[in-house]
Amino acid sequence: MKVTLVFPPQFDPTIPNLALPCLTAVLRAAGHEVIQKDLNVESYDHFLSKNGLVEASVKINANYNTLQFLKSEIPTIQRLTQKKDRLLREIEKAKRVWRDPRDFYDYRRFTASKHLLEEGLQFIALPYFRSHLSFTQYEMYHSPDSTEQILKAVRDPSLNLYIDYYQRYVIPGFISTAPQVTGISIACRSQVIPGLTLAYWLKQALPNVHIVIGGIHFTNLRDNLVQNPELFTLFDSVILYEGETAITRLVDCLENGDSLRIVPNLIFKNDAEIVVNDAFHIENINELPTPSFEGLPLALYFSPRPVLMIYASRGCYWGRCAFCNHSDYGGNQYRLRSPEKVKKDIETLIQKHGGNIFGLVDLAVSPDVLARLATEINESGLQIHWFCMTRFERKLDQELCANLAKSGCKMLLFGLESGSERVLSIMEKGIHPDIIGKVLAVCNEAGIANFVSCIFGFPTETGDEAKETIRLIRRNLRYIVSITIQSFQLEKNSKVYRNPKDYQVVAMVPREVRELSWGCNYRTGKGLSQKEAADLAKQLYGICKNTYTELFDIFLPYLLYIIEYRHHNLLWLKTRPRAKSLSAIILAQERSIAIIQKKLDRLLGDLQ
Repeated sequence: MKVTLVFPPQFDPTIPNLALPCLTAVLRAAGHEVIQKDLNVESYDHFLSKNGLVEASVKINANYNTLQFLKSEIPTIQRLTQKKDRLLREIEKAKRVWRDPRDFYDYRRFTASKHLLEEGLQFIALPYFRSHLSFTQYEMYHSPDSTEQILKAVRDPSLNLYIDYYQRYVIPGFISTAPQVTGISIACRSQVIPGLTLAYWLKQALPNVHIVIGGIHFTNLRDNLVQNPELFTLFDSVILYEGETAITRLVDCLENGDSLRIVPNLIFKNDAEIVVNDAFHIENINELPTPSFEGLPLALYFSPRPVLMIYASRGCYWGRCAFCNHSDYGGNQYRLRSPEKVKKDIETLIQKHGGNIFGLVDLAVSPDVLARLATEINESGLQIHWFCMTRFERKLDQELCANLAKSGCKMLLFGLESGSERVLSIMEKGIHPDIIGKVLAVCNEAGIANFVSCIFGFPTETGDEAKETIRLIRRNLRYIVSITIQSFQLEKNSKVYRNPKDYQVVAMVPREVRELSWGCNYRTGKGLSQKEAADLAKQLYGICKNTYTELFDIFLPYLLYIIEYRHHNLLWLKTRPRAKSLSAIILAQERSIAIIQKKLDRLLGDLQ
């Protein structure tokens, strides 16, 4: 059977998402003809081209009088239209910098191209009222959290910038290939409207195609789907949880004319009825084939080197964090793919695609699995670079980190969350602030970079406890390579959501006309308010963003610079020392740290 799998906009265009390659591998193994299309990277490549900008310019001229009514937008309109000629002249060159193995690592050239591409994306969104497009987000007038607004958005070419792109460049290709089944993988909120827009217009062109939606975003909305049957006017079915077996059986049933009621993890439309199948399936991940990236436009990603994602486990080996809804995800059954199979996956992908940089998509890789994986890689002689998420654990000691570094581990991503022992305890993180500092230090000594995330405003966290987090960051600035800061978000299906009284959440307030939102607003009986936490997170994020390098807000360039420069802390890039000697790098790094420390001290003083 002819199947087309689609990864829609908007998502990070620097790395192929793993969803389609996993599904493609099992469908091809079952004998089905599969085309996989990453419309996310294809749309970025088109928008950031001379043709894409010319099309946007025509729309701006056509809508200019309307846009002028938005007085707050006039400065942006004037600034970007004045830069139109430069954008048209330099956009292709700027795009090439990201794919060029020499120019990409020229920091000044890279940052100049980054700024120009960002302006190009602003220009693309300009004709569409209240739209914003960047490498990291897409926002528009209509909300993806409301069924009513989604149904309006997918039909409105004056507000939805993807409709024209799909009609011109995507739908004709579907008509030509005529798939019988189209799967659309939606991993995050910013993909909802672009993904469902594709579904709507594809149905207009090919009424008989079966459109199935999958991905973690709709899995987390599973209880809302039946309550909003209007969504099923856009597609035919939804696969929840893991999709390899489910989509294979779905395609088999459609091919053989069998009932869809036997397909596991499926919700589907049967005339006027929305059917939720009882059958549930969790994959034996040791039986799954190596993900298949064949057919994806690897040369089109915004990266000078291919970076491929794989996995060593599914589920979370810890699975207790109170703020996380993954513990409710399909029973959260933690399963390991054997290190031997992971090594074989790497070898297969190197042979097929030639790259040597890999990332593990696992929610968290335990120290024991890290140790086994590092040993397997070292004994095999593979010369690779890799990164993954893990936790601050005592087992991440000097010996293990040295072994990880020897195997090519270049970065570990951690959830630091808080510097308060009490807050970490009620979060059920299972870590202590002292362990955080020790692990950061041994990773630094081994030459492994880190990326840490912090949360402000977990229910009952006080201002003094928030300051403990800021002080922890300040103490470890020499070790923290990159950081993201956010305020607490109360997500559906998390422990806090299911047991609000245990966390002194006195009220959960549904967001207005947002029945498809993952979370809700809340009020607590103690500690920082939701607004106070958001304001503090914004202040601290601003300090870090403005002091770290231009690579700060996009993950892949940071990783590739670490690999290229063979130095795991890039704070020195901000000062751009002429000499690249070790002493010059250290001096520049110390200057950067001193700048951040002063800003953090000022923030701590303001919080007194």
